[in-house]
Amino acid sequence: MESFASLLYETIAQNKLSGSRVARVTDSATQALSDPEMLAKTMLKAHLRASPANKLVSLYLFDAVARHAQEIARRQGAGFDSDDSPQTLAANASSFLRALHEPAAQVGVDCMQHVPPEQRPQDKVRKVIDIWGRAGTFHAKILQRIQEEGSSTSSASSASAPPPGPAPRRPPPRTTAAPTQPASAGLPASVLALLSPPGAGSTASMPSMTAAPSAPDVPASVSAMLSPPPTSGSGASSMPYSAAPAPSTTARAPSTEPAPIKEDLSAFDQASFDPTNSAHWERLSQLWKNTYQYEPTGPELMMALMSGMLSKEQDPRWGGMNGMPPMMPGMPGMPPMPPMPPMPGMPDLASMMSPRPS
Repeated sequence: MESFASLLYETIAQNKLSGSRVARVTDSATQALSDPEMLAKTMLKAHLRASPANKLVSLYLFDAVARHAQEIARRQGAGFDSDDSPQTLAANASSFLRALHEPAAQVGVDCMQHVPPEQRPQDKVRKVIDIWGRAGTFHAKILQRIQEEGSSTSSASSASAPPPGPAPRRPPPRTTAAPTQPASAGLPASVLALLSPPGAGSTASMPSMTAAPSAPDVPASVSAMLSPPPTSGSGASSMPYSAAPAPSTTARAPSTEPAPIKEDLSAFDQASFDPTNSAHWERLSQLWKNTYQYEPTGPELMMALMSGMLSKEQDPRWGGMNGMPPMMPGMPGMPPMPPMPPMPGMPDLASMMSPRPS
């Protein structure tokens, strides 16, 4: 237990995760499962002592150990390195998961309360809760408690902030109201100059109105120009200007077609994924972004594929890779990890995921 606690504290303090570091923590936790209650208390204590900037890493390690124990119980302890028999190991893993329910609620709420806002704690914690719900790691009441207490805490902190003081009152600027003018479409420049108030600028800044106000001081010739054009056959003289064309009544109605629905990770088929095809990696990155609203890193996509998180049946092509425990989940939003050696024929993820020049 002491070696596990030391390794856990050290990994949280480094504030960086990789597949090998997570594997060391979960392997050490397997050996410490002989005391399930103490193991659960050690993990909670390590999280509460972590600095706010390191609490997300602690949450991801908590998630990794919990689901590793869930996998041990599911496989009846078979295939894991432990001094205990498979039956004893599976029983201890089940006891550990039961003891971890209350710490899981405390860890989730603590992250929402203390993780710095720039790390988007609400989004990150909700993603972990979603994974726990789909995997059945913890009871639904525990997950609901995390969401309710975390949301109420965030709302209370926002409500307790002092409201901003009233803005200083300033006297309104003194302006001279200018008479409104009729629309200037099609009028000669000489007429517009007559209609402009004294000292007005160019005609481009004149406000457009739908009705012309009375202007007793306007010459009769100008008033005649502003009157509506005569109807055909009236015998009146033609107007000295061309009236603006009437708006078309045959304009197309705005389209009512619904916006296309973006595909998310539910459309991803890991069985048909080709790791040597750069277009497949780009599509997987876009599906991830549509689902979680942020751009994934190359190592994050690799861990999600190796863990089987994106498929109900783990892809056998990833089973031979070292550095990750069985069914190891991806951890969305984790800090950048050191580059991983590429598979034969796989494109360079770092260059492929970097933003393209505009």
